[in-house]
Amino acid sequence: MTRRPKRFKPQRLYRDPRGAWVAGVCAGIANYLGVPVFWIRLLTVLPLLSPLMPLVVISYLVATIRIPREPEELYRDDEEKEFWQSVSHAPSATFGEVRHKMRDLEHRLRRLEAYVTSTEFEFNQNLPR
Repeated sequence: MTRRPKRFKPQRLYRDPRGAWVAGVCAGIANYLGVPVFWIRLLTVLPLLSPLMPLVVISYLVATIRIPREPEELYRDDEEKEFWQSVSHAPSATFGEVRHKMRDLEHRLRRLEAYVTSTEFEFNQNLPR
């Protein structure tokens, strides 16, 4: 019996080793939330300057251990990555864009059908080349 390849969930929280400074926890959280990584790093570093430092360090270590690394084959390309990030952060906007694209395709298809069934199309087909 052959084993199926493991399926990864694109909208899941992963550590991002490509955007990492230390372990990729902040970059992964930023990707998951759809915010610039600068803000997540700032929210992580500021408490290090306060008495909360041990809590932040322990939390970061736990997150490094518990959050899995982002698999290499998670997305086929950057376009797919942007799609999944937009779906998880603004599903209504994503579906609105899809609806708009479908309307545009429907309009183009109607124009094409109108041209193909017109006398102009028949005339153009009968012209010598």
